[in-house]
Amino acid sequence: MFSLSDTVRKTVELLRSGEVELAKATFGNPTTATGGIQLWNLDEAVKTLVPKYTPLRNSIPRVGGQFARQANWKAVTAIDSANGPIGVPDGTRNADIAVTVDEYNAVFKTLAVEASATFQSEWAAKGLESTQGIARKAGVHKYMVGEESVILGGNTTGTGIALGVPATPTGALVAGGSMTAQANRCYVVALTHDGWKASSVAGGVATTTSVTPADGSAAYTVNRGSSNKSAESAAVTTASSNLSVRWSVTAIRGAVAYAWFVGLTGAGNCLLAGITATNSFLQTADATGTQAASAITADKSQDQYVFDGLITQISKSGSNGYWRSLDNATLTATGKGGIVEFDTLLVDRFVNYKCSSYEIIMSANQSKAASDAMRTGATATPLSINVISDSQGNLRGGSRFTEYTHPITGEVLPLIVHTDLPDGTIIFKLKDVGALYDEDRVPNVWQMAMRQDMFSIEWPARTLRYELAVIADGVLQGYFPAGNGIIANVALPS
Repeated sequence: MFSLSDTVRKTVELLRSGEVELAKATFGNPTTATGGIQLWNLDEAVKTLVPKYTPLRNSIPRVGGQFARQANWKAVTAIDSANGPIGVPDGTRNADIAVTVDEYNAVFKTLAVEASATFQSEWAAKGLESTQGIARKAGVHKYMVGEESVILGGNTTGTGIALGVPATPTGALVAGGSMTAQANRCYVVALTHDGWKASSVAGGVATTTSVTPADGSAAYTVNRGSSNKSAESAAVTTASSNLSVRWSVTAIRGAVAYAWFVGLTGAGNCLLAGITATNSFLQTADATGTQAASAITADKSQDQYVFDGLITQISKSGSNGYWRSLDNATLTATGKGGIVEFDTLLVDRFVNYKCSSYEIIMSANQSKAASDAMRTGATATPLSINVISDSQGNLRGGSRFTEYTHPITGEVLPLIVHTDLPDGTIIFKLKDVGALYDEDRVPNVWQMAMRQDMFSIEWPARTLRYELAVIADGVLQGYFPAGNGIIANVALPS
């Protein structure tokens, strides 16, 4: 068998031996990728670009051996909420302490990702890559990213938060802008974490998705995390130099974003103009979107096929988790290297629940804003920042904060950037109950209870195609939701 590589090798040998002079050679340097005699210059491995950032999934303990239809546990939501006196009369007993323990339950949920590769693709790539292996690896990555998203913001039917109907938005004239001078109205739709990810101004607010299973079985519908639309706002008339409107709405627990439909009166005439990570929207131009508010007709905020995530379990009624909306305000510097809102939350949870061990989780943009705020010193006592230089006197600019000191206990709290968290939401995730709890019998304040942890399966062949799935079955258990906190609707500095 005579191969192309043999031809090239022998040609090179003749050139080196002088039997064939380069100037008289028949073949010159190919002028195209396919012309002449040349090898195909291809890397030996197929390059994959799959962002796989799953800090919550990596840090939350996974406990196997679970069984039955649902997990049942008791969660402490208040400790001696009555704060009764301890002194008693002679020979008399005191009242029971008012420890509030709620019965929590969560139906185990199966999460799965499907991938496939044809037999022909495997044969064609033989000697270079295994397309079946690439499909399996891609499925694993997709599953891990998907589970991370559910751990962060899953919101299930029954135990989650129904976002319902938002309050009626209000508007105020703002100078500047290029809106048409007219009477403008607004509708607003609240979004869960999944709703925020699935929606865009160009594509519209995602209400439901129809899923056709890979095995050809009956399709099913998944709610994507959007509330019903609000009532129509009162008219705000733009005119002259006031051609912008600031729209606002009362914050909703469990919502991480809001979609704004603006235009003339009537849901059919108000188009999607913006999606924000706070409960406020500055409209400076007429809406050019294609989805009208009339497309939103029901509350689709709860997804029955996932479990409740951190945001839902901390935010929902009865959890007693700390929840505060900044209503589109930015973080406030203490002038002493700290942040007012952080200190307020940490002191509150310490005073009320004696908790101090946290991970502070925020988006990349909010992390930068927090670092900038912490670097801001008071006028009289500015914060000092050390500037690093090398032996040649070259200076290195830039700095960032990676930890935060608890204002009461002095414990060092890690600042964690999460690439899948909206800018307006900051989570204070409790790591453990702390040294003040003796014999607490709570090894993990958060854990993944698994009936079946992640595994990969190859389905029986039905066609000339390898069909693969990555599957796991479990729920997120929060044993002390009251110890956690969320600061919501945090604006970024302009």
